[in-house]
Amino acid sequence: MVPDAAACVVAGREAGGAGPGLLPVSLPQLRATPEAYTGQPVVFGGEIVRTQIRAHETRIAVLHKPLDTTGRPLVTDQSEGRFLVHCPTFLDPALYAPGSRLDRQRRMG
Repeated sequence: MVPDAAACVVAGREAGGAGPGLLPVSLPQLRATPEAYTGQPVVFGGEIVRTQIRAHETRIAVLHKPLDTTGRPLVTDQSEGRFLVHCPTFLDPALYAPGSRLDRQRRMG
């Protein structure tokens, strides 16, 4: 993950994977009861589908992938949908290219 991406906001509902204090939750669980995860740390991960540069942000569409025990996306055909990552800074589409794997840890808010 490029350091600029650390300030990004995840606008999707997928979580899981391993790590201290992280909640194992599926995309359907999080979509059904997002309030149950408010303030909780979760991990999002998958394969980049598209990166869009906007005037004041970068948006990355990510195809959900299950995470391995280290919280990294697996190479698999399994998916529970897509989520968006909104970042208030420029992220180079050459680095965040379609097919690249992406993972983000966020506190749900």
